[in-house]
Amino acid sequence: MNNRYQKAIESSFLIDDRENNIVSFILNPPQNTMANIVAGMEVVRLMVLKARKEGMTSFFLALFCLDFLTIARCESYVFAAIRDDSEKFLDKVRLYLNSNWQLNGGQGDFPLIENSKYKIVSKLNGAKFSIATASQKSSIRGGTPRNVLFTEFAFYPENNVQKMLAGAVNSVPFLPGTKVIIETTANGETYFKEKWDKAEAKKERKQKEILKPVFFAAKDFYTPGQLTQLHEQSESDELFRQEYPNTPEEAFITTGSPFFDMRSINAQKDASKNREPIYKGDIAMNGTLFTQKENS
Repeated sequence: MNNRYQKAIESSFLIDDRENNIVSFILNPPQNTMANIVAGMEVVRLMVLKARKEGMTSFFLALFCLDFLTIARCESYVFAAIRDDSEKFLDKVRLYLNSNWQLNGGQGDFPLIENSKYKIVSKLNGAKFSIATASQKSSIRGGTPRNVLFTEFAFYPENNVQKMLAGAVNSVPFLPGTKVIIETTANGETYFKEKWDKAEAKKERKQKEILKPVFFAAKDFYTPGQLTQLHEQSESDELFRQEYPNTPEEAFITTGSPFFDMRSINAQKDASKNREPIYKGDIAMNGTLFTQKENS
């Protein structure tokens, strides 16, 4: 499906590819799927679990740039797990804006009234784009942000992550077009896993969740041959399945050094999904351990 975000991004921006060539920004399959998801949401609140290097951060930065270009005094914030990433993200934003400026007949770089290491401000409409590092215990101060993105959220310092997320959710008004987005690969038993599990449980019970959980499997982006090569290059089977999972359960359950064989556990989980229980009953407190009724 071709939607307005796909059309806008592909016609507006250039991007640097993995060989550092400046090329047209053509959405890959996961990015295109995400564009369709966002197009179907009036108020965007997302929690995205993904395999490594599927291009989600590049897509969300481009999405925020569309607002930067078209909405006066729009404020967007991006939080990165490490400082090097934060600087790279703002460089990518500058590339998007400069390419858009030049594609539309402008000379030189996009006009900015502020162009610092972690913040840019448009000379044309006063829109702001700020980048920060999670380890700095940064927070949103002043103003009313329209967009907030947390990249590699599962790798943030645990002592600050809840406060950061709560601050973002509370500071961005729940209005059409606003966006609060978490995107990350898995990283074991973190606050992100807790949030993910709660969101999945609510989805199963058809209860409303502020942040909609969305998963992108490795096979959605990589070919079998690429995955085989990545597996061979990985430090361990467990780390490979964490970084290139095909199910959310695989991303989380294989993290760390568990005592039990995780492939066997995954196989049992898959086999039990559609299996009817042999018995249904109650745990009794009257001396009988179980009071069971055979399932009919």
